Amino acid sequence: MGKVDETTLKAAYTSLKFVDNTLTKDKLKTTGTNYANKLKETIAKETQQKESEKHKAEQDREFEKTTLNNEIKTLTDSIAKLQDDLKKKQITLAQINDKYEPKLKEIEQKISIGNAAVNEVVNDIQTTLAIIERSIS
Repeated sequence: MGKVDETTLKAAYTSLKFVDNTLTKDKLKTTGTNYANKLKETIAKETQQKESEKHKAEQDREFEKTTLNNEIKTLTDSIAKLQDDLKKKQITLAQINDKYEPKLKEIEQKISIGNAAVNEVVNDIQTTLAIIERSIS
């Protein structure tokens, strides 16, 4: 039909009147109103469905954001704890020499004293053996 104006509407009405002789102005108005109402009803139903989908998507988004924020906080807390643990281990490592140095020095001293004592005894034995070698025939 093209653009709707008075002329095209009257021409269409006249043409349709030949096809359907029961066609009246009221029938056209009723049919047009029913058609418009059906369109409104259909679009309202689709709009409601889309709004429902939109609401669900927004809820899903918020749930996911909350979940991710919680996971990020947990990871951040874990990283902070690990960094703290690392710092403590680094301090302990830096102090390890101070912890063992006295014991190592004590052990070294005991080794020195033991070696000196053994050397003295060995020297005495060697001296005695030398005396035996010279003196006893």
